Amino acid sequence: MGFIRLGQAARLRGVMDEHDCVNIFVSEGACLESIIAEMSRGMKEKVPEIILDRRNAIARALALAQETPNSAVILTGKGTDPFIMGPKGSRIPWDEAGVAREELAKLGYTTTK
Repeated sequence: MGFIRLGQAARLRGVMDEHDCVNIFVSEGACLESIIAEMSRGMKEKVPEIILDRRNAIARALALAQETPNSAVILTGKGTDPFIMGPKGSRIPWDEAGVAREELAKLGYTTTK
C-alpha cells in the first residue's frame, strides 16, 4: 500500500507542476493524513480542498467542472467497491457510478447506465 500511495503522490505532483489548473479532492480512505500531507507538498499555489464525505467530494468536483470549460472529473480509489468501510468494521453500501449519476442529475445532466 505504501509504495503505491507514494508512487501516486509523486506522479500527481508531477502533473501539478506541469499544469497549475489541477484540482484534487481527497475523501475518506486509508492513510488519509499522509496522502494529504504528501499532496500538499506538491501544490505551489493551491491548497487542497479536503471533503471527507465522498458523495460531497464528488458533487463539489462535478460542480466545479461544470463551471470550468474543458474540464474532466476522474473518480479513483473506490472503483467497483460495493462498500465504504465505516467505524468498527461497519460497511456502508456504495455505488460510485450511481452516486456520480445522481450528482450529475442534480446539476441538470441526463445520464444513462
